[in-house]
Amino acid sequence: MQEQAQTPTPDVKPDIKNEVPIIQEDTSNYAMIVVIVIVLVVIVVIGAPFFFRIKVVDKATDMRDDQESEMVVEPTGNMSIEPTKSKENAVQEMCQNELVLNEDIEELNIEPNQEIAPFTIVAGKIKGSLCFEGVCPIRLVDGANNFVYVENLTLNGVWTTDDLIPFAAMIRFDGIASEVPNGKIMIMANNASGLPDHSYCYQIPVKLSNSISSSNFDGLNCEEKELAIKSGMDIVTYCNDDKECSSISLGCPFGCFSGVNTKEDISFLEYMAREYGEKCPKCLYSCASASSVSTKCVEKKCITEVIEKTN
Repeated sequence: MQEQAQTPTPDVKPDIKNEVPIIQEDTSNYAMIVVIVIVLVVIVVIGAPFFFRIKVVDKATDMRDDQESEMVVEPTGNMSIEPTKSKENAVQEMCQNELVLNEDIEELNIEPNQEIAPFTIVAGKIKGSLCFEGVCPIRLVDGANNFVYVENLTLNGVWTTDDLIPFAAMIRFDGIASEVPNGKIMIMANNASGLPDHSYCYQIPVKLSNSISSSNFDGLNCEEKELAIKSGMDIVTYCNDDKECSSISLGCPFGCFSGVNTKEDISFLEYMAREYGEKCPKCLYSCASASSVSTKCVEKKCITEVIEKTN
């Protein structure tokens, strides 16, 4: 039996078409993710200081609002503090650091332990940079740490300087001297942060007297008198509605017409304006002729509007 010759098997080449394709990983998605992560990191790095600054400012504002919410201010300037915070602690928080006489503040017209009248002008010079936007708080506190009078003083000059800038402000009190005769005037730096550690003030012990009939206005120089009158005008402009407002004219340089509360006795302002006109340099206004003056209560302040004559 013959063996059959085996036919050699030809080499079989792999069918490339049937070969399973190699899957290549698409890296474009990863690249996009990396780019997004980098952008987010940059946003966080750049935005973090602003975010935390806003948080700090909000915290300072909240603290200032909390302090103010514990105090009730009357329209006349009287101020009382709620029992949630002791009166002494409230005063101490407002004056944790002392301003230095003849460095931060000087030429004050009020001496320590001086008797002051119900209408008293506080004048002097204070370092401009202590009064943010040209305004510094001034307070009158009686011997029992009651806030008798709350107001702001305004600088007569630029505040963005460490130079000493003149100021004058009117303070007043009504019928309390017989009860608590001793007190103090607090001239305070404008603590924009609201933080107690940043509070600075200068305190002047005084004696409150109802028996003094005349103010210390006559002893002021002309610049101080002008500032004092403007301060007094600011005091009497408060209102709740239009019915509480009327107008006065004190002459140059105090405006053609000014709004005042009808409940206020403005005789002292009129007296000061006459004294200023007699003893200080003259000035003239060219006021528009008016058949009437309209007064309105706008944002709790009396304002005037001149109604011009029409032919």
